[in-house]
Amino acid sequence: MKKKYLLFLLFNAVLFAPGGCRTSNVVSSASQPAEIDAFYVRRIAVVPFDNLTGLPNDAGRKITNTLVADVYSRNAFELLNSGELEGFLTDERIRYSSDFTMQKTQKLLSKYNVHAVLLGSINEYSYASAGTEQLPVISISARMLDTRTAKIIWAYNVTAEARETAFGLGSIRSLANLTELAINDIVDSLIAAKSETALSGSQGADAVQTDRSTPENPNVQSSIIIIDESEKNYTREKSKEYWYKIVKDYKK
Repeated sequence: MKKKYLLFLLFNAVLFAPGGCRTSNVVSSASQPAEIDAFYVRRIAVVPFDNLTGLPNDAGRKITNTLVADVYSRNAFELLNSGELEGFLTDERIRYSSDFTMQKTQKLLSKYNVHAVLLGSINEYSYASAGTEQLPVISISARMLDTRTAKIIWAYNVTAEARETAFGLGSIRSLANLTELAINDIVDSLIAAKSETALSGSQGADAVQTDRSTPENPNVQSSIIIIDESEKNYTREKSKEYWYKIVKDYKK
């Protein structure tokens, strides 16, 4: 019987930079609700992600380009154009995300009216051997800085990999396809954090539901995301080929 592979996404929202550990297929990290001020954060700069894979690939460029395209297509934020951003990074001699001091983020604010910086790192971007197969594996950490203070106001980790399944629910064989799905989840989290503050004026409602079924199949339920109250770990299961999401935000 031909083996099939199921995309298995494990991800968790965090306020601070990733500090958890990963064992087997579990990503764990302390977390708190995001604090994106939707009434203030309107224009952002998406900075090229750091490539921490140790491999001489163009993962940083690919991940960043995919992220910019997703944010732009959903009209989530106004984006600083690439020409102005590249000029700023060159003038300020910024090569890595850690180079963003408060002085430099405040320059972005005063010069280009940028309210936040979206940056991060690619921790894994490769193919892993599984018998005779080569399956894609991706690990991305993203965070957003308030340009007024350079403090982290939102952060998100995604680990995505192909997993063997006995049910034949589909397969993800390329890094490009896996990247799109992982980035989609990052932007989902970013928009959700922004929307919750805009709607409630505080940190989240009790529940936010998003229907991601296709126009051709509007009633098809496909997957559920649940946030564990203790550690706010996210798990996702895939059913058929469409996505359905329930996100529950627990108040402190």
